[in-house]
Amino acid sequence: MRYASRNAHKFYELSRRDDLESIGNLAIYFFNGKLPWQDINESTKSKKFAEISKIKTTITLKELCKNCPIEILDYMVYVRNMKFEEDPNFDYIF
Repeated sequence: MRYASRNAHKFYELSRRDDLESIGNLAIYFFNGKLPWQDINESTKSKKFAEISKIKTTITLKELCKNCPIEILDYMVYVRNMKFEEDPNFDYIF
């Protein structure tokens, strides 16, 4: 669940944008060495996953991408604004 998209936590049907969001979460982890929802301690897995989902849906992208290159923030903004069936513009994002 660490790198999963916000939609994965809601059990929505996933698309390419969710895969790209997961890649973005991984990139943020590489740059910062940690994600804001790591080290959550709850009594059950379901409570832990609920808390992780809450953080992922409430944290701003600016805060999430703090200490990362601006390109990571731009990437995450692009990915989160994609439509479900939209083809990614790989020339733009990579």
